[in-house]
Amino acid sequence: MALDDLIYRFRKSLRIPGPAAVLIDTAIEAVGTAAGTAAGVAAVAAVQADADLAKAACVVVAIDDVADVGSGGTTAVVGLQLKDLDGANVAAARTVAFGAYADANGAAASSGGTLDTATAGTILTGAASAALTVVTDSNGKFTCTLTDAVDEVVYLLAGPTVRSPILDCKDVDSVEFTA
Repeated sequence: MALDDLIYRFRKSLRIPGPAAVLIDTAIEAVGTAAGTAAGVAAVAAVQADADLAKAACVVVAIDDVADVGSGGTTAVVGLQLKDLDGANVAAARTVAFGAYADANGAAASSGGTLDTATAGTILTGAASAALTVVTDSNGKFTCTLTDAVDEVVYLLAGPTVRSPILDCKDVDSVEFTA
């Protein structure tokens, strides 16, 4: 197999988002200049090890699917699960921002929704508000109660905060509260 084919397949196998991908691409280009040498072979092995480490550091935040709340109900159990890039649960406690918002982009907090009473993980800051800083439990799980007496759709979003790992936070779920 030609070195160019090997590099192409290697890049595709990484599936690493964001800045880590740029660093690895730079390292692969450097390896390409050392093609066919013992140093080049050793460099490919080193880049693979770095890629494996970067993949382990990247965490995907999967927001739990929650049923809508009707008939005047005011509470729902909501949460998130940390996953690795391959979709397997991450069994580690991590710090994450978690909130209830009025829109799917997180531009404004929910008008009536408050998050409180963790049943998995720990609320560090923001208890009984729409925006929390939380630590997942040792299984990478966080759940709490969302209370909302207003008829509205609440969007659940997560994001990085102080001490967060590299996070992929594009997942979103909504809960509609109706009388």
